[in-house]
Amino acid sequence: LGDLAALKKFTPPGFDWTQTDDECPHCTPLQDAIVNGLICQTKRESSPAMIEWMLQQGADPQQKFSTSNTTWSTMLWKRSDTEGSKTKVTVPYAGHSSISFILAWLKALQESSLDWSSAQRYLEEVMSLFAQNPAQEFVTVQPSFLDQWEAVLEMTDTHNVTFETADGEVTAHDHILMATSPVLRAMLQSTMKEGSNKRVQIKDSPSAGVSLFLEMLYTTATRTEPDYRTVLAALDLAHRWQVQTVLPLLESGLLGLLSVDSFAAIAEAAALKGLERLQRSCASFGTKSTEVQDMLKKGSLPSVVCKLLGQHTEVSLEQQARKKRKFFQ
Repeated sequence: LGDLAALKKFTPPGFDWTQTDDECPHCTPLQDAIVNGLICQTKRESSPAMIEWMLQQGADPQQKFSTSNTTWSTMLWKRSDTEGSKTKVTVPYAGHSSISFILAWLKALQESSLDWSSAQRYLEEVMSLFAQNPAQEFVTVQPSFLDQWEAVLEMTDTHNVTFETADGEVTAHDHILMATSPVLRAMLQSTMKEGSNKRVQIKDSPSAGVSLFLEMLYTTATRTEPDYRTVLAALDLAHRWQVQTVLPLLESGLLGLLSVDSFAAIAEAAALKGLERLQRSCASFGTKSTEVQDMLKKGSLPSVVCKLLGQHTEVSLEQQARKKRKFFQ
């Protein structure tokens, strides 16, 4: 659990975050990441980002450590204490969730006469992540079920709706679209050309974005490695067509694609579409990133992103020069 990029790459869709492994039989991945950041100073900077991503993927901080053995515990001691007996602070795992475990550690460190400020700051940061990323309900789906729906999507000879995109055509089943989107249902059942010809024009969307949207709609997953622009295009369609089942999936995908290069576009979409979880992550990322802070100072970010980061944009000279409206009473 030392490489977030590798964790993102190799964690399969629908991963069961409640499971433990042979190397750490009493810890879930979330609990293991918390402990690693606590006992290893070199991981205290990187662990919060990993913990935040796990929370966003469905890891539950309220799940208890899977041990009743009170001898299993985490220990800290000062390096100068070669034997570890004079400065040792210990908190057992038994009976604790991730939340209560951190609270127990904060209490133990506060009661110690030694300076544990670095560990305390780390634990407080993790607690703030718990508050910013409330637990969500996730359901584990068998791969065979996804394979079945993937096969349905790939039965293109049975498709009867065509999306005319910016760079080609993409097809799908009308009953799937109408069952999941009230907007598409109204369009496809109308007497207008969308209803009569089963052709929907979306010239402002790339075919890759439409294909990703359909993959998520049919299977809740994708076999591709879409870039953030493709995910944003799919997100726009899900939002436009009010497909509530797909929106949070794409929102989660964008959480893992946040970078300095993608920040402005993702943060703007999060703000305009009212995606609270993504807004919180963007605000956290932007606050910590020196590159984003430089963009903020230069005024190169969209106004809604500046507002998201706590900065209100000034009214432009052109706006100030506009004449006021007159109302006749």
